[in-house]
Amino acid sequence: MNRSPVELAGTYNPLLIRSLFWEQSSPWETLAEPHVDAVAKFCNIFVNEMLDAVVPASDIKNRLKSLKIRNMLDTSVDASRRKLSRIIDGKKCHPMTCITSLE
Repeated sequence: MNRSPVELAGTYNPLLIRSLFWEQSSPWETLAEPHVDAVAKFCNIFVNEMLDAVVPASDIKNRLKSLKIRNMLDTSVDASRRKLSRIIDGKKCHPMTCITSLE
């Protein structure tokens, strides 16, 4: 007797999907963490070069960096790391088509 799959035509085996998802998403953390660091580094370089081009006085430039810009960049990097942590934690669960909590 030939046994056919238990899925209906056009559907997928959720256990297979979960297994493939976990296997293929395993390197996400090691790829994403250096990416966040690289983007933060390039944003910092861009802001410094932009300030060099726009603000001629170095004392004003330094005050802008220390008062606002450094805090904004740090806040953005922290938010990116928190979002990455939520994504990494979320991949421990069963994969879903749409995870609205990550928006």
